[in-house]
Amino acid sequence: MKRALVLVVALLAVSCLLAAAAYTSATVTNYSQIAINNTNASILELDEQLSLVTGFKDATAYNDQAMLKFRFGWNNGTQHGLQRDSVYTWWDNSNKVGLFAVKNNSADKVRLTFTENYSDDQVTFEFLQYLPAWPNGTAAQRNTTSDSGWQDAGYNSYEPLYPGETARIGVRITSSDTASVSGPLDFDINVSATPVL
Repeated sequence: MKRALVLVVALLAVSCLLAAAAYTSATVTNYSQIAINNTNASILELDEQLSLVTGFKDATAYNDQAMLKFRFGWNNGTQHGLQRDSVYTWWDNSNKVGLFAVKNNSADKVRLTFTENYSDDQVTFEFLQYLPAWPNGTAAQRNTTSDSGWQDAGYNSYEPLYPGETARIGVRITSSDTASVSGPLDFDINVSATPVL
């Protein structure tokens, strides 16, 4: 009986050793596909919004070499800048037109977050997300408008965008009276999308 038990334990140990040594690496090839596209035609689509209507003729948001870019304080080929102790807003409340738009071209609902890496903490950015109601008969779930109100950069509780839905985004910049006076500074505005249930 003892001998049989020892034999079973030995066989189990050998089988574990053989299973562990079955292979030390494997490569499995899977078909994949990627396409690099312009920002105004990608899965998270960004585009300037009606930049030629009143209040937006300076083309603060514009497409340059397939990327959406921003030039705050720019007009007629010159960077004029923004004053200290001031608030600048790119949002037409009567027409619900923002500085740019974000369209969700994925199959998931996504929640947006807007951040920036401007180096002067005396200049703050706020963002507004507006979602128009979808007309009756469409497949979307939204039947009322959604206006987030002005939120600080980094706010991540905006109403999610359904697949195919476009959000209109307003931008507001507040400059304190102690903000640094400087020439044009390069920085990024980031739009992040996170899938949600």
